[in-house]
Amino acid sequence: MSSISLSIGKWAQPQKRRTIPAVTTDSHPQASSDHTMTSSPESMNSFEQEEEKVELPVTPSPSDEEDNKREDKSLILYRHVADMKQRLNNVNERLNDALKKTEYFETKFKSLSESTKKIVSGSARLTSENKELRKQLKAYEDTVDKILENHTLEGDRLQQLESFCTQHQKHIDSLEQRVTELQSQYESYMETTESSLREELKQIEQTKQEEMEQLRVLHQSEVNQLSQSFKEKYAQLEEERDAHIVELKSKMQTIYERQENDNIRQHREEAVRLQLQIDKLMQENASLKGQIDTLNEHVIKTTQLEKEIASVTALNLQLTKQRDLDHRGQEELHSQISILQDENRQLKEQLTDTENMSRETATQIMDGNEQLEKQLHERTQEMIAVERKLKEENQKLQAAIESLQQELSNQKLKPEGAAVRTKSRQQDELVRMHTKAQLGLIEYLEGEDDVVQALSRFKKQLEVEMREISDTEVIPSSS
Repeated sequence: MSSISLSIGKWAQPQKRRTIPAVTTDSHPQASSDHTMTSSPESMNSFEQEEEKVELPVTPSPSDEEDNKREDKSLILYRHVADMKQRLNNVNERLNDALKKTEYFETKFKSLSESTKKIVSGSARLTSENKELRKQLKAYEDTVDKILENHTLEGDRLQQLESFCTQHQKHIDSLEQRVTELQSQYESYMETTESSLREELKQIEQTKQEEMEQLRVLHQSEVNQLSQSFKEKYAQLEEERDAHIVELKSKMQTIYERQENDNIRQHREEAVRLQLQIDKLMQENASLKGQIDTLNEHVIKTTQLEKEIASVTALNLQLTKQRDLDHRGQEELHSQISILQDENRQLKEQLTDTENMSRETATQIMDGNEQLEKQLHERTQEMIAVERKLKEENQKLQAAIESLQQELSNQKLKPEGAAVRTKSRQQDELVRMHTKAQLGLIEYLEGEDDVVQALSRFKKQLEVEMREISDTEVIPSSS
C-alpha cells in the first residue's frame, strides 16, 4: 500500500526574517483516519518553501508599537502553525496505529490460516487412522468368523462323536444326553451368565463321574460274575468229565468183562454221545470265552470312550474359555470403536466450527482490508488534490506578492508621500489579510470532521476579501 507522510518541519522553528506563509484558497476533502501517507520532499512542504521565498520589503513603520503588534501577530501565527503541526503529528500517529492494526490483523489472519491448515492435516491423519482401524476391525471380524467356523466344525465333530458313542454303547446314552444338555446349556450360557454354566458343568462332571463309576462297577461285577460262573462251570465240567471217564472206564470194564461183543456198540454210542457233550461243553466254553473277550473289548472301548469324553470335555472347556476371551475382546474392540467414533465426531465438529470461524474471520479481515484500501486510495487522491491546489494557490499568492512588490518598488521612485502611505497601508492590509486568512484557516480546521466544507467556506470568504482589495486598487489607479 502506498502511503504519504504529512509533515511541517520548519514551521515551529524560529525564523530570522518575517515572511508571509502561503494560504490555500481552494482544496478538496482529506480525511486522516487509518493509514500513514508519505510524499517526496519537493511536494511535502510547499508552505516552508514559499515562506523562505516570499519576503516583504522593509518599509518604515509609523511607530514601534505597530512593529511590536505585527511581531506579536506573527508569534501568534507561528504558535497556531505549531499547533497545526502537532495535530498533523497526531494524525500521523493515528495513521501509524491504524497501519500497525492492519499488520496485526494480517498476522492474525496468517496464523488462523496456518492453524486451519494444521487442523485440515490433522483431520486427514485422523481419517487415515480411522481407515486403518476399520481395516483392523474387518480383519478381526474375519478372524472371529474363522474362529466361529472352527467352533462350528468342532461342534459337528462333537456331535459325530456323540452319535458314535450312542451307536456303540447304550449305557452311555444318559451320558451323551448329559453332554447334549451340556452343549445346550453352553449355548444358553452365552445368553445367560457364566456362573450358572460353571455350576452346571460341575454338576454334569460329578454326574458323569458317578455314572462312569457305576458303569465301571457294573461291568466289573458282570465280568467277575461271568468269570466266576465260567470257572465254576469249567470245574464242574472237569469233575463231570472225570466222573464220566471213571464211570465209563468202570462200565467198559464191566461190559467188556460181561458182554464183550454185545455191548461194544453201545459203549461206542455212549462214547460218541459223551464226546458230543464234551464238544458241546467246549463250544459253550468257547462262547463263554468269546463273551469274556467281548466284555474285555467292551471294557477297553468304555475306557477309550472315557478318555475321548475327557478330551472332549477339556476341549469344550478350552472352547468355552476361548469364546469368553473372544467375546471380551470383541466387547473391548466395540467399546474402543465407539470411543474412536465419538472422538472422530468431536474432532469433526471442532474442525467444522474452526473452519466456520476461520472463514468468518477471514471474510471480516478481507472486507476490512478492502475498506481500508478504498479509504486509503480515496484519501491519497484527496491529499494529492489538496497538495496540488495548495501549490496552485501558493503560486497565485507568490505572483500577487511579486506584483505588489513591483508596484511598491515603482511607488518608491515617486516623491508623493500620500501615495507611499497609501501603498504602505495596502501592504499592511495585505499582511493582515494573510494573517487573518491563516488564522481563519486554522479556526476552520479546528474540530472539523469534514475538511472539504471548511476549506470551501474559507475559500468563499477569502475570495470576497480579495475582490474587496482588488476594488480598492482599481479606484486609485483609475484616478
